[in-house]
Amino acid sequence: MSARSEPNPVVRAGEAFVYASPSGATSLLCLAAKSGSSSWLFALHMAHDEQRFRNGSRLLRTAHGKRLPATLVLMPMARALASHNVARFAIVRHPIMRLLSGWLGKIKAGRGRERQGGWPVRFVPQGPLNETFGAFVRHVVSHPRLVQLNGHFRLQSMQCAGKRPGVLPWRILRIEQVGLWYEDVVCALGLA
Repeated sequence: MSARSEPNPVVRAGEAFVYASPSGATSLLCLAAKSGSSSWLFALHMAHDEQRFRNGSRLLRTAHGKRLPATLVLMPMARALASHNVARFAIVRHPIMRLLSGWLGKIKAGRGRERQGGWPVRFVPQGPLNETFGAFVRHVVSHPRLVQLNGHFRLQSMQCAGKRPGVLPWRILRIEQVGLWYEDVVCALGLA
């Protein structure tokens, strides 16, 4: 592949993207939000550009919404989707565990917000605050379009894992079963 003038796309949890290992092997990846996406994105960046992401305690957060290094020449998405030779990995999490993690981390603990006390998330204008996990789950499931803006709460079926990645299906990797697939995937992505 030759160098190109346009920058690499921004990589985000919940959106499929093309990745090339340091050895040049191409993969399509889907990292569902709240499924270890911060750690995986950080590892993918580190495989190519270690110095760029060394900034103290915020290491994992910095990998979200960043472009892969410009030195990394990626196969165009359309070509990757059409290829039978491109591995496809979708890392997902049990839906209830994923929602519980989002509710505890974003709503109850308020991580990601300056003010204390959590996010007063309302999924409908007259809706109650999500004081209980049960109320939160009912709102997410009943109003999936209203939670589109925050990937932490968006159903996995509405993210890249719910869309067919071209000519071959995703290899669905449940984070709860990481011991069964970790070594294969880390080697395929050139992270080991």
